[in-house]
Amino acid sequence: MKQYWCHVLNKEGRVNARETLEGSNDNEAFGTAQQYLTQNPAIRSVEVWLENRYVGKIHSH
Repeated sequence: MKQYWCHVLNKEGRVNARETLEGSNDNEAFGTAQQYLTQNPAIRSVEVWLENRYVGKIHSH
């Protein structure tokens, strides 16, 4: 398992919090980040990082 970072962004797009995610690949980390967004409807978007590599951004609906 790899350790990913999930940066929780505020409405200005700045990092408001940082959570740790575990996954064996990027897709699995994205799935966990999507679940995090679903469980926390007040959060509008998160960025997923693996060490210093930007993996991507997910927006809530």
